Amino acid sequence: MVKKYRASMSIVLLALILAVIIHHVRVMVFAEDVRRVIFSDMLLLEGKPQWRLFQSRVLGPILTKMLMRASPTPDIGNILFDLAGFGAALVLAWLVGSRVVMSRAGATAAMLTMTLGYLALFARDWFFSWDVIGPAFFMGFAWLVITNAKPIWIAALFAGAIWNREDALFIGLFLIIQPPIDWWLARRGGAPSPLGWRSITLGLICVAGGMLLITILRRLLLVHEVGPEWFGARQPTFTLFFQWNVPRNLNFVREDISWTVLEMPAFVLLPPLLIIVSCLYLACISVRRFLGYALINLAMVLATLMFGHTPETRQWSDSLPAVVLAASFMLARVDRATEAL
Repeated sequence: MVKKYRASMSIVLLALILAVIIHHVRVMVFAEDVRRVIFSDMLLLEGKPQWRLFQSRVLGPILTKMLMRASPTPDIGNILFDLAGFGAALVLAWLVGSRVVMSRAGATAAMLTMTLGYLALFARDWFFSWDVIGPAFFMGFAWLVITNAKPIWIAALFAGAIWNREDALFIGLFLIIQPPIDWWLARRGGAPSPLGWRSITLGLICVAGGMLLITILRRLLLVHEVGPEWFGARQPTFTLFFQWNVPRNLNFVREDISWTVLEMPAFVLLPPLLIIVSCLYLACISVRRFLGYALINLAMVLATLMFGHTPETRQWSDSLPAVVLAASFMLARVDRATEAL
C-alpha cells in the first residue's frame, strides 16, 4: 500500500514538474499575450467572445475564473489552472504509456511525448483555456479506448468534454461507428455478433444533446461578438457550428508560408501530417481495437482543415493523444525487438 502511494506521488510530482515547464514556456512564448488571452476567456463568460463560435466553450473559462477568485491573486489562480490542465493530461499519458509499453520507461516516454506536443503547438498569438484542458479529455478518451471501457463511461466523458469544446462531438460519434465496425469484423471472421444498438443509441443521444447544448449556449448567452471590433474585420458567413475556412487555408499555404527563413519551413503542416500517420499506424496495429478510434481522429483532422485556421497550431492540441498512443505502441514494438536480440 505504501509503495503504491509513493509510486502515485512520484507520477504526480513528475507531471507537476513537466507542467511547470510547459507553463513557463507558454508564458515566455506568449509574453503579454497571456493576459490578453485571459481577458478574452473572461469576456466569453459575459457573453462577449471574440467570435460567436467560441461562446459554447465555457468550461475552461469557468474553471479559470473559479481558481482566480479562490487564489490570493488572479495570476496565481491562472497558474494553478495551467498546472492542473497540463498535469492531468500528463498523468493520463503516463497511464496510457504504462498500459501499452508495460514499463516505467514507456510511461515516462508517453508523458514526455505529450510535453513535447504541447510545446510544439505554442504559436502566437492565442492559446485559450479550452486548449489547455482539452488534451486531458481526449487523453482520457484514449485511455477508455485501450481499456475497452463500457460505452456509458465514454458517454460520461463526453458529458464533461462537450462543455469545453465542440470537438467532443467526435467522442459521441465514436459510440456510433464502433459497433458497426465490431459487427463487420465479427462477420468477416465467421462469428457474427449482434449489432451494439445500446452504444449506437447512446452515441446518437450524445451527439444530438451536444449539438442542442452548443446551439443553446451560442444563442442564449451571446451578448456581443467583439472580434470584428478587435481585428477590424467581419467574420465570414458561417453556420451556428462551423466557419468554412478551406479557401483561407489554401491561400495561406500557397502564399504565406516562407520556405527560406531560419525556422523549420512549413511547420504548420507537420502536426496534421503526424496525426494522420499516427492514426494509420494505430489502425494497422489492430483494426478491431483502433480502426474506430483512428477514423474519429482522422475526421477531427479533416474538420480542422476545413473549418480551422491553419496558422493557429493550437487547434491540434486535442489530437495530441492519438500521437502519444501511437508513439507508445511504437516504443513497445522497439522494446520487444530489443529483447529478442
